[in-house]
Amino acid sequence: MAKKEPVKPTFEESMARLESIVEILEQGRASLEESISLYEEGAQLAKVLNETLSNAELRIQQITKNAAGKTELSDYE
Repeated sequence: MAKKEPVKPTFEESMARLESIVEILEQGRASLEESISLYEEGAQLAKVLNETLSNAELRIQQITKNAAGKTELSDYE
């Protein structure tokens, strides 16, 4: 029997979780140990979110076409 891979949260779900972590930490509602654990989780989420945004930016650059219809690398504004 094949094992199912855990479902990867969407960008929006990850962003919402990061915002929740920031709110908890800002309000000081967690113990020191919980705060450290939340900080670690938040740092990992921030890394994944940043990578996702970087990859999206690269995809946008790669699919931009010039006037002749040829694909060219251009910056997204």
